[in-house]
Amino acid sequence: MIKVIFLKSVPGVKAGQVKEVSDGYALNYLLPQAIAVKATASKLVELDQTKSRLAEQDRQALARESDWLGVVAGKVVTVKAKASPEGTLYAGITPAAVAEAINQQFGLKLTKKNIDLDSAVKVVGDHPGQVVLGPDKKSQFIIRVQTDHD
Repeated sequence: MIKVIFLKSVPGVKAGQVKEVSDGYALNYLLPQAIAVKATASKLVELDQTKSRLAEQDRQALARESDWLGVVAGKVVTVKAKASPEGTLYAGITPAAVAEAINQQFGLKLTKKNIDLDSAVKVVGDHPGQVVLGPDKKSQFIIRVQTDHD
């Protein structure tokens, strides 16, 4: 049996896991295909350092996301669009447009996937919106649609 560190996921094993596998499996398949490497002492130390670095990056990302939610919570995000004299927009406001407006107004880096609109935004005025960064990481805000000439 040879102890290996998996570099890629295979059925039953995730990348980064250390497992003992049969000699033939390791020498004939895993090692030549670069799916795994032998688990030497230095490789195990390197794996631990990588895991701790990734855990720290995850903690920083969680803190940054929490800050983003606090910045947007309850705020008014202004989006300009072309509209008819009656206030009907010629093109609806998309999550991508809202994300771009938030990024410009608050200096964040949100994408359209982070924006949830309760309903289609097709008229000038105030509309509810939500930033979603995870299942229980949500923040409500107001989308204020104004015409280009306001």
